[in-house]
Amino acid sequence: MPPRCSLRVTLVYALAATAWVTLSDQLLDAMVRDPDRMSRWAMYKGWAFVLVTSLLLYGLIGRGARRLSREIAARTETEKELRRWADAFEHCAHGIALGEPGTGRIVACNPAFARMHGYEVDELIGQTAFALYEPGEHERLRGNIDRSDRTGRAQYEAGARRKDGSRFDAQVDVVSLRDSDGKLLYHVATKFDVTEQKRALAALRESEERFRTVVENIREIFWMTTGDGRRMLYVSPSYETIFGRSCAGVLNAVDVWIEGVHAEDRTRVAEAARTRIATGAFDEQYRVVRPDGTERWVRDHAFAIRDAQGAIDRIVGIAEDITEKKKLEAQFLRAQRMEAVGMLAGGVAHDLNNILAPMLMAAGLLKESIADARDREMLTMVENSARRGAEIVRQLLTFSRGADGARVPIQVRHLLKEMTAIVRETFPREIKFEQEIAKDLWLTIADATQIHQVLVNLCVNARDAMPYGGRLTLTAQNATLRCEDLPLKPECRPGAYVKIQIGDTGVG
Repeated sequence: MPPRCSLRVTLVYALAATAWVTLSDQLLDAMVRDPDRMSRWAMYKGWAFVLVTSLLLYGLIGRGARRLSREIAARTETEKELRRWADAFEHCAHGIALGEPGTGRIVACNPAFARMHGYEVDELIGQTAFALYEPGEHERLRGNIDRSDRTGRAQYEAGARRKDGSRFDAQVDVVSLRDSDGKLLYHVATKFDVTEQKRALAALRESEERFRTVVENIREIFWMTTGDGRRMLYVSPSYETIFGRSCAGVLNAVDVWIEGVHAEDRTRVAEAARTRIATGAFDEQYRVVRPDGTERWVRDHAFAIRDAQGAIDRIVGIAEDITEKKKLEAQFLRAQRMEAVGMLAGGVAHDLNNILAPMLMAAGLLKESIADARDREMLTMVENSARRGAEIVRQLLTFSRGADGARVPIQVRHLLKEMTAIVRETFPREIKFEQEIAKDLWLTIADATQIHQVLVNLCVNARDAMPYGGRLTLTAQNATLRCEDLPLKPECRPGAYVKIQIGDTGVG
């Protein structure tokens, strides 16, 4: 209640009380001095006046008392509110300080602000705020204070100092307080020590950078989805290399990855992903069909990451391209089959040797005892056929053993003649064989067994390409290669070579 109002009420109370006392004294005095002269009606009027005046005075006094009680209660509540604010200021965990405009002197601060700088509260009162910052921060500090005066508030980070001279990073929030007339009263600064927070953020960034460096440079695909698997959170760039699709596409729609799985494997993989990821048992091998139609083999392993309550929070996985591994496995299986065929061929060759040896011996003996020229010619044909059969058996045994031979000077012409004999004896008659072998072929340093195997493979491939017959051509000639002749073959060196070519008229 304003003081003027309280004075007016007090005056009213005083006048009413004076009138009541005066009238009541006069009435009582008249009644005592000459009661006979007072008529009963006059006496009643006097007592009624006193009663009405008493009631009026009681009402006025009660109203004033109530107003005074409300004023006291309001002041008490204001004091409590101020005390609560003072307690909050004193016990706040963040540093708070009031600065004087113009001078920058600290007029008040809470204990948290003082502890942050290594001072007691009394030591900071009267110091300038600039003394609590690194010298290089003073210009920026003035600029932010000016910005606060213009806009009402400024937030910034600065390098602050402690009493012992040590440095820490501070997050400062400055507010300019003004009165109702716009006059600047104080600068209120709220300060946080963010040194550990910045150190933790720097460590987190470094950890993320290491993680990103690893996952973005490994050949495998690293991926992560939400716990329900409905949204892809991350997929490494190797996804584009292996699947041939963009990372952005699968991040926008997680089902894009299953569309790249081969149609024959898609149902199995989708069912496994739905039922096995939660148990960590998702470990599938499947084919991927790239947009250009090429196929790749992928091994995909995934497991669930759970939160503190045991619920699935994330699903992470690694998918690696095992296409080359699959090829090696296939080659290994073929090698095993070839080894089995070689063992079988070795056994058959020995049996054929046992069969052909008596034929060669018998043919030689019969030629000496038979005088008829035609019969001797027939025996010669039998002997030559048996000898060619023995030669084929010898080549078959050499091929079946598969032993690595020594690299020695060899004449390729001999190997080509052996190959010619095999082709003419074993290939279908619908395939016509032609050869062009230079008479002056150079010697070459090579492994005869390996050259023989290469020739056999090439000829067999040519035969398979001509199921209905055709022409197989084998040529060999000397060749001198220069540096400019080998732009795409760095493993080769310029020099003298023997060039062998095998051609066919088949498909492919």
